[in-house]
This record gives sequence, C-alpha cells and structure tokens, in this order.
Amino acid sequence: MYSVFALISALVLSVAAGPVPSSPGVALVPFANKPRLLTRSGIPVADLDGINRERERIRSKYARRTTSPVEAPPVKAKRSEPFDINQLRTRRSVTKKQANNSTVSLTDVFNTIDELYFGPISVGTPSQSTTVIFDTGSSDLVIPLAECRKCVKPVFSNSQSSTFKSDLAPFEIEYADQSAAEGVVATDTVSAAGLSMENQGFGAVAKASQGFNAGPNAGVLGLGFPANAASGATPFFINLATQGKLASNVFSMYFSRNGGNGSEVCIGCVDSTKFTGNIQYFPLDPAATNNTQLYWNTASAGISYGGSAPTASFSAVIDSGTTAVRPHTILAVHVPASLGETCVGGIMGQDNDLAILGDEFLKSWYTVFDYENTQVGFAQAV
Repeated sequence: MYSVFALISALVLSVAAGPVPSSPGVALVPFANKPRLLTRSGIPVADLDGINRERERIRSKYARRTTSPVEAPPVKAKRSEPFDINQLRTRRSVTKKQANNSTVSLTDVFNTIDELYFGPISVGTPSQSTTVIFDTGSSDLVIPLAECRKCVKPVFSNSQSSTFKSDLAPFEIEYADQSAAEGVVATDTVSAAGLSMENQGFGAVAKASQGFNAGPNAGVLGLGFPANAASGATPFFINLATQGKLASNVFSMYFSRNGGNGSEVCIGCVDSTKFTGNIQYFPLDPAATNNTQLYWNTASAGISYGGSAPTASFSAVIDSGTTAVRPHTILAVHVPASLGETCVGGIMGQDNDLAILGDEFLKSWYTVFDYENTQVGFAQAV
C-alpha cells in the first residue's frame, strides 16, 4: 500500500459519460454550468478575498472536537463491492434494492480555480427545491428559511410544508471571520434525486450576518459523522444507510475541471464511467480525533515529491467542501514554488493538526466514501 499523499504527486502533475437513461429509483438532475473567471487585463488572477474567507472558515470548521465519544450507527452488510450505477445503463430490468441509488449532478463554480461544487435537494411536503454543497468535511444539514433576509436563495418556506416540525432547540454557526447564522433545529422530509428521508434533522437558518454565505449555493449538506453534528441530528446519508435504503452503504464523488460539466455525487453507488483502473481503499483514522470518528480522514505517511523521502506522517481529511489542498504550514514548504504556481494556489499551508485534501485533490481522483467498511477509496478519475 502507498500513502494517500503519494497520490498528491499525481494530482499536481496531472493536467487534466453519457446521461443516465430513465430507470426506477435513479435520477440524474441536469444543471447548467455557471463559470466565473476573475481577470486582470485578460489574465486570470486568484480570488484572494475568497481564499482568505475559506482559510478562516476552515479554522472554525476544524477547531471543534467532541469531548465524549459518539458511535456511528451500525449498518447491515450489503455486498462485497459497491453497486455500479452503470449497470442501470445496460440492463433493462433491476430489482428494487438495485434501483435504490441516486446520482446528483453538481455544478462546478469556476473562479480561476474550481472554487466549489453544488447540487440540488428538495425539502418539505410538498417538496421545495434548494441547493447545497455536498460537504464531506462537516456533518450538519443547513437550510435557509424564507424569513432569512441575508440568506442565498432558493430558501425554504417552512410554513408551506405540512411535515415541518421543530421543538425550537437553538442552532447556531459562527466562523472565525465573524460571519454567523442562527435558527432552530428542525425535521422534515429531505430528498436527493429520488432518495428520501422522512423526519430528517437539520439546522433551519432564520437569521444570518452579512457574508455568511457568498453563494451561489443556499445551504450545506454535511456528509461527515454524527459526532461532529452541531445540530445533534444524524446526517442524511447515514440515515439512508442505517435504515437500509441503499444498495451499497457508500457514496462516491466525481469533480470536473475548469468549470466543465459532469460533476456528480452517487449515493449508494459508484459510477464506473468516471474512473479507470481499480479502486484502492484506505482505512479511516479515528485516532487522530481522540478515537471518535468525526471526519473522513485517513492516515498518511507524509508528502513526497519527485521521489523524495516522505515528510512526517499525519492524518488527512478528504473534504469536498474545501477548495484547496491544505497540509500543515510546515509540510507545505516541501512543495516546490513552481509547482504551487502551476496549481494556481491549489496547495496552501494551514495551522491545523489535520491536513485537508479539498477539491484540487478530488478532481484527479474518483473518491468512494465507504461507511460500511469505514474506509475511503480512490481511483484515477477520467
């Protein structure tokens, strides 16, 4: 086996499917690409304000550690290999369990670098559409309410939903850049491209400060572990897995490059049209977070470049809600300056005991998040 950071060399050196036919239980939601490119005299430049905002939010995102262990709910074993949604493109009939997969198309926001990826979900009865980042680095579902004046649309009108409930328990988020949001913990029916969960808990945001969310997504769908949920609610994906609603207890992600189309999250499945070769798996590393699984993090032997010896070992979080690759500042100095320039700021140091592999990493590697076997898998993305 080789370390996850052995993959970084391939990431920074690399330069980088047709539609799913209509099938029971499978939905591909089309989204128009919305590229944004900052330029100065026709030359692309980095969004420094955006980079600084993300740095502050990462500090807050990873500052909190749970003090008491919270066990992730167990699941029944499904299959030795994840279900491949590509089977539905070639087979005329499928069983009900095989059909219970969901592919959500993501929009790539391109702003000098691929800044973020977001997609649609629906909330309430009757359902109302909104947009979220599918964030593996957090665990809360955060949805803005219609009464929130400074929230990004589309917002959720809870008064129009017959299934909305709340005991008015407070929900608050505050970041190191002083932006914040507050509301209540609530429950309602939440769906992602055909997969639905009744009584899904989430943070219903009623008030937000200026700059809380610069958009274009309205909310966040956290895909991390229950111990890291500020709302105390079990995350959407884990609810689906523990209640037996998935053909495989995994979700997988593919991110396009340079504002291109084709980005997706496949819930309960993998998509073999999005990668080549075999998927190689790495066990999760709860020891890095006081033996409680908070994130999708795995142990790494260190950073290696051009055949050099690896740096000191550390734990790396696979975080789809972060743009850059962010090793500790001390480790970041091992990346040659010329290579960092090639990545347009894609590798940045940070003062955190956990390294973060964001979208700049994930664009090169099709990534499988395996809840049943507590591991993360990688294959070369197409």
